[in-house]
Amino acid sequence: MAENKPLPEPEPQLRHESKDVDVWAIGRFGIGLALLGVLPVLYLNAVVALLAVFVTRGDFNLSTAQFASLAFELIVCPALAANLNKRLIDRTRLMPSTLRLIGHDEGLLRRVNANLEYLHVAPTVNRPGIG
Repeated sequence: MAENKPLPEPEPQLRHESKDVDVWAIGRFGIGLALLGVLPVLYLNAVVALLAVFVTRGDFNLSTAQFASLAFELIVCPALAANLNKRLIDRTRLMPSTLRLIGHDEGLLRRVNANLEYLHVAPTVNRPGIG
């Protein structure tokens, strides 16, 4: 039997080949490990969002079929939870009103009316004492 001899040092121009195995291992297992770390967080976020929508589905006028559709979308692609607020607002008949947001701030109401007059649009609200 031949004696075990240590392997000779690779030539300087071939030293990178011993490091390529490490890059291969990171490329092969690193992506899987990253997905293994990220996907549970995405799904947990989608499940928590679904629970929050389920509890408040009456506020959004969601029927059971609409909620099931939303749940299916989030389970198939949990990244859609990022746009959940937009999807819920689109499904409701909520119409934002600038004048309702102003409330009782008379100065702000005057500025909005002045802006509407500047744009040649008739003011939508005339309150007594505002001229």
